[in-house]
Amino acid sequence: EYDAECFQCHTVGFAQPGGFMQPSAAQHFENVQCAACHGAGAAHMAGGESYVDPSNLLPIGSTCRNCHTKEHDPNFDSWVHEPERYAQALQAKVLAVSCPKMPEMGAGNSAFNASLVEAAKDVLAHGQEVRWDLASRLFVRAGDLEKGIAAAKRAVEAGGERPEDLRMYALTLLRAGRTDAADRAIERALADLPTDAELHFDLALLRLESNPESALVHAREAYSLDPANAVFTECVVRALVATGDSVEARRFLEKHLAQQPQNHELLDPLLEELPPE
Repeated sequence: EYDAECFQCHTVGFAQPGGFMQPSAAQHFENVQCAACHGAGAAHMAGGESYVDPSNLLPIGSTCRNCHTKEHDPNFDSWVHEPERYAQALQAKVLAVSCPKMPEMGAGNSAFNASLVEAAKDVLAHGQEVRWDLASRLFVRAGDLEKGIAAAKRAVEAGGERPEDLRMYALTLLRAGRTDAADRAIERALADLPTDAELHFDLALLRLESNPESALVHAREAYSLDPANAVFTECVVRALVATGDSVEARRFLEKHLAQQPQNHELLDPLLEELPPE
């Protein structure tokens, strides 16, 4: 634990700016971490573009080979030279240190959420060059939906109602439970993004109880764009039932399962809910 040669691979940031110099200061720098491949995170946490170590763009395993040398891991070097032959072994190694799944909206610990908010504030400090879309995503990820909505709205205004900004604004409203406003925003976004299956699906869900006929139109549209999607299939079935046509709902579902048998496990329980013809 006091051998500097070992520190090169068993910690991150040793003898680097923002890292540590003495073994006694190695706490929180142990083992392989994000910075081993992506570089230091200061620019990323400031709301800028993520820095990625250029060596990460070289052939598979090249970043890893800084530590997985012939001396310490002789098999690894041969695997890198024959990635197709040793794909499974390489995959197991890479998965052991792959990026963890990001926490759900607002579910990160207090330090993580605070860092997202700080990053959003830095984005907003860029005067005329504000990336409102980035600020919105950061606020939403931190769980601050109100600020996320406000930033998404500014993105729409600043971008002249670009379709991608309208889409983000609509989905942010939806996540916040502002159903009426989300309904209107999704409809506006669909005027420019008529082949966006997710937007059709979300609008169908919003209207399932209040306007089942319209919900069915949008559910069918989502399904036509991605007929293998079990979730879109269920939405069509629910909309048919809501319009009072349970017979057609069963026929539609049975036809779908005949064409997409891989969805049986997901949709068989729904089939059991429907009355027989």
